[in-house]
Amino acid sequence: MKLYQIIGILILLTVGMSSCEEIIELDLSNSEPRLVIEAAVDAESGAGIVSLTKSNGFYDPISLELVTGATVTITQADGTEIAFGSLADGIYIGTGIVAEEGDVLSILVVDSEGNEYKANSTTPHSVSIDSLELIELERGGGSFGGGDEEKLYQVFTHWQDKAGTESFYRVRATVNDTLKTNVYTLADDLLEEGEAMSRPFFDIFEGGDTVEIQLLSIDKPTYIYYDNLSSIQGFGSSTPFNPKNNFDNNALGYFGVFRLDTETVILPE
Repeated sequence: MKLYQIIGILILLTVGMSSCEEIIELDLSNSEPRLVIEAAVDAESGAGIVSLTKSNGFYDPISLELVTGATVTITQADGTEIAFGSLADGIYIGTGIVAEEGDVLSILVVDSEGNEYKANSTTPHSVSIDSLELIELERGGGSFGGGDEEKLYQVFTHWQDKAGTESFYRVRATVNDTLKTNVYTLADDLLEEGEAMSRPFFDIFEGGDTVEIQLLSIDKPTYIYYDNLSSIQGFGSSTPFNPKNNFDNNALGYFGVFRLDTETVILPE
């Protein structure tokens, strides 16, 4: 996969998360601006991207501001430091990152005022999609919407879990090149270690759609972060709270190293 395609995937990941966080910027009791760091590294390609924004803590997308003038550095397990460059306001990218399974990568973000924010992420194992299963849905009197002639599908992803290690996954999807945001399909292997695993993507697709399924192998802090977002957005909360994250110094967001496999299918009409 070419570098620009990898960067495109990473941008989708961080922008997708940003679009979610605009709704939940979160700590209403604290109107102090807080740095939001969304940092992802693709261990296969060695490319990483970091999004930096600030929020005043209210449920207001206008409150987000892009953070410029920061420095971002990732330190590999062997001590090598990778300095990120600015791609656009609030977006920083780096390449040439080496991350083998089990390696702990560290990130350091220093804003223009000299404030430092640190986090670590453990590189997960690789993962491969074994197959995609298409389930055609019965409309049941129109409960799924669409006309009588329109076929509707749910897509299941099948893969093999790695034995002997604690594993965490997320399934994402694009439909006709558009990322499905606010949809969280998460899995761990607590009850399925070393076994064949299968999860549906929790959304409905139409006949003729081109669907790309992305299976991500992620570390535990990233899984917990996504799980918190899923709870907040999927079920609501009478008491707003911030998703747990792995950054220090009161920052919001997450830092995660992931491995990715994709498979694309055109749904029958």
